[in-house]
Amino acid sequence: MTISSRIRIAVVAALAVSAPAAAHAQLLGNMIQSATQGATSGAMNSLTNSTSGLTSGLSGLTNGLNLSSLASANSGNVSGVLNYCIQNNMLSGAQGNTATSTLGSLTQQSQISPSNQSYVLGQQGILQTGTGNQVSLSSLDQSARQRLCSLILNKAQSFL
Repeated sequence: MTISSRIRIAVVAALAVSAPAAAHAQLLGNMIQSATQGATSGAMNSLTNSTSGLTSGLSGLTNGLNLSSLASANSGNVSGVLNYCIQNNMLSGAQGNTATSTLGSLTQQSQISPSNQSYVLGQQGILQTGTGNQVSLSSLDQSARQRLCSLILNKAQSFL
């Protein structure tokens, strides 16, 4: 057998061995990508379901108020309600500190002032959703007020 024949046989053998390895590597890559996408999708679905569950659970506790419309609440009213939550100790620990800091930052904004009617209503514990609905936090039980105040804090932070 000549040297060139031996080289050809070696190349063919190398290709025969490496082709399955490449296919296995591609298959492994596809499996990892599918698993990652599945985990991400599952986590997002879980988060969406948790948020929907919290919103619908609170909706039942808030005299039928649709909390998904909280997204259209104005910064003045949200700031006022946050002040109400702080004054009534509805947020504690780190959440209370964050709320105080957030409120301080928000009240520096020109559209949020003690003379703003939405802010005044919020300080009285009246949440206006921006869709014409409103609810008095004092009409809710303590647990519902605390959960609603947590949502208000998150909404207030979105204005910063």
